[in-house]
Amino acid sequence: MEYEVRELQIREVDPEARTFTGIAVPYMQPADIGGMYKEQFARGAISDVTGVKIFYGHSEPIGHVQSGRDTDEGFEVTGYISDTTRGNDVHTMRRDGSHDRRSIGFIPGEHTQHKETGTINRTK
Repeated sequence: MEYEVRELQIREVDPEARTFTGIAVPYMQPADIGGMYKEQFARGAISDVTGVKIFYGHSEPIGHVQSGRDTDEGFEVTGYISDTTRGNDVHTMRRDGSHDRRSIGFIPGEHTQHKETGTINRTK
């Protein structure tokens, strides 16, 4: 299966707890994927974040997702950054405001496609 990436904007940071919170997947907001196609996520497309890891550079584990929940804006996650060398670097940059976004990787599941626009609607 192919791996895809979207962006998360960090909205809340708790430096003492080493956590951050943000909308990982906004609902029904089309995103242009490299000029090849557009996709968006339907509410309910994500059902479980058990075992989801946080990576630096999409390859080095630096933490994990603690929880996730549906909101009117999209699927919100709270993540924890581990006390490791790289985790501490990311934690420091996040705390001082120089690192305020994360990319979200996923393996696409079920979807529908709009006939006129070609937009892919991720449903799982």
